[in-house]
Amino acid sequence: MQLSDVLIKILDSSEQQIAFIDADLTIRYANAPFSVSHNRTPESIQGIHLRGLYDENDVQAIAHNIAKAANGNVTNHCFSWERNGDRNPVLVRVIPNMNELGTVEGAFVYISNDATPKTSSVSMQHCRQDPFLMLLSHELRNPVAAIQLSVDMLEQACDSQTKLLPNHRTAINIIKRQSALIIRLIEDVLKRNDAERTQLGFEKKPICFPELVQEMLHATTAITQKKNQTVKFTSEVTSGVIEGDSVRLTQAMTNLIDNASKFSPQNSEIEIDCYFEDGQIVTRVSDRGPGIDSTEHQKIFDLNFQSSQRPHKTTEGYGIGLYWVKQIADAHRGTINVTSPGRLGGCDFELRLPVCKTSHEQLDDTIPSAPGRLAIVEDNEDARLALAIALKSRGFQITTFGDGQCAIDEIPSLAPDTVLIDISLPGKDGLSVVRELQQHTQLQKTLFVAITGHSQQREMILKAGFDEHMVKPVDTNQLCRIISQHNQK
Repeated sequence: MQLSDVLIKILDSSEQQIAFIDADLTIRYANAPFSVSHNRTPESIQGIHLRGLYDENDVQAIAHNIAKAANGNVTNHCFSWERNGDRNPVLVRVIPNMNELGTVEGAFVYISNDATPKTSSVSMQHCRQDPFLMLLSHELRNPVAAIQLSVDMLEQACDSQTKLLPNHRTAINIIKRQSALIIRLIEDVLKRNDAERTQLGFEKKPICFPELVQEMLHATTAITQKKNQTVKFTSEVTSGVIEGDSVRLTQAMTNLIDNASKFSPQNSEIEIDCYFEDGQIVTRVSDRGPGIDSTEHQKIFDLNFQSSQRPHKTTEGYGIGLYWVKQIADAHRGTINVTSPGRLGGCDFELRLPVCKTSHEQLDDTIPSAPGRLAIVEDNEDARLALAIALKSRGFQITTFGDGQCAIDEIPSLAPDTVLIDISLPGKDGLSVVRELQQHTQLQKTLFVAITGHSQQREMILKAGFDEHMVKPVDTNQLCRIISQHNQK
């Protein structure tokens, strides 16, 4: 059986281990995660019988589940497979593939290293969503990457302009912040889909709290304008550093403002107060909504909970926003509480975050200069062009390639200092490209950086031979830091 190009692209974009096995237990297709976990490339693993990968007991277990899947049903089973002398639990889902006549021609084998009871009960709906969402993630990251890099170029141009209008810089900052939030939300969707997990990822570092609040205020302007509401902001926190993830914390504060706006009437006022209390920075958001019954003060932070005071005809929501606020607060060793009735008659939400010992003056945002010869291997034309222009403006000598084979043919003679390689390339994927390039002696000192659409691919990427891994859109500041650190070794 031949898999369609579209289906192969979907499966290639998944971080999960997926292979297509025919009725004779021969692998006809395997994506990069499956291949790498078996110490092979996607090309070399095709045509191998399962007995070339697993012991007889494991092969018979898979064959048994494929036989069970012959009636069109999906099977889920936990195995203890031997890898490198150790036996580790894995969850295997066998998904039958049927032709137009209803005959099973083979099966997709989907392997997860998480074989907990919860994972074992994951429904087929989630199993089938995973490849689609992985593709969606990859395809969404490319346009957002192009947008972010283009905004970076505009920002650099604005720095040299003497007649820049004030609202132009505000607009640029809003696009940057919201693009970053879109990327993180894409990550959240994927993590929620992955075995029904609801955990967020965090990238913590010291943050200047007043600057964080200004970002929050800019982000919420569009929310309050919809109902012609005004925000009264007061703060005694003129300095102060917290340890946290700025994107996540902005997301939490924005969710609080969105909740306040949603339940407050048209033309009303929302109050935001920031102050110090007991070694914490408190952000209090007060609204003029209907309030919350005292029996629901803790339930309001549960996933999908809807308050009994909710005005159904005028308010939309899924009970997710406050849940994420609680998750983010907990991850930052903070708290979120609600009081009702509040100062304005509705609710008071108080987000408390511990103050960091680092002073504002100790924050180091210096971006090292790291010019040199750099090659970009990326099949998305807009993303490739935007990244090339952004890095060229930083002093790099740029060469770009749209497919893996061209990169393999030409990069050795160029001997660049750094090579950025997208993993999901047409033809030879990024894993195959880096393996072939690393065989050239003139590239022994070259820094190879993988760029992908999902942060959870990092371990697999580094095992494949890459020196570093970056998630799209590429943060050019972080890339310069990585290159500078590599040059110092």
